[in-house]
Amino acid sequence: LLMAKELETQNGRLPKTINKEGKLETSDYSWWCSGFFPGELWYLYEYNPTPEMKKYAEMYTDRVEEVKHITYSHDVGFMLYCSYGNGWRLTKNPAYARIICRSAKTLGSRYSYKTGLIMSWEEDDARDWQFPVIIDNMMNLELLMEAYKLSGDTTLRHIALSHADKTMKCQYRKNYSCPHVVDYDAETGEVRKFDWNNGSDDVSVSTWARGQAWGLYGFTMMYRETNDPKYLRHAEY
Repeated sequence: LLMAKELETQNGRLPKTINKEGKLETSDYSWWCSGFFPGELWYLYEYNPTPEMKKYAEMYTDRVEEVKHITYSHDVGFMLYCSYGNGWRLTKNPAYARIICRSAKTLGSRYSYKTGLIMSWEEDDARDWQFPVIIDNMMNLELLMEAYKLSGDTTLRHIALSHADKTMKCQYRKNYSCPHVVDYDAETGEVRKFDWNNGSDDVSVSTWARGQAWGLYGFTMMYRETNDPKYLRHAEY
């Protein structure tokens, strides 16, 4: 709450981190973690539903609204479901529902019917990537599933299921560990290689703990949203 008050008059700014000198660093809406702080404020409001806490949760949620237009990143779910998703869950503000649906369509623009996946990052000749997909992307499917429930747009549900199914099939080893990055052939959808960005550079064994947890959350969430036991089994394994 102290951070929220400190940045109240700085239009569009959000807390990012405390640097080594003890100074607060900030970001604008375009940073991939921008939705986390408003999400935290909504959780605090849920615990202590005061008018002041709601005021700041709404204020900092409003500061990330422009993310709904970002087409260059798969992180739209991180940015807007943490913020607007929690705001919708707790207030049922119809404006929040509209933004969830708009941003889900934006995220869906990164989906390829050739691969059956949402592209995480762009093609990169230096890394020899054609269609890189990172395990983090499982966290973004919740935005699509919520928007489907709100709008009835079955395309959004199809994209979420397709991405989850292809990730389950191709991104995990036999021991259910996963590398951070899998690169696919952009035309055929076949796996080209396992790769890394976080984790070890030994892609035969590299398992990034945070990414492994994101996959676990994503498949648990997909079971909750579909009641399809294959997602729960995968999460349990």
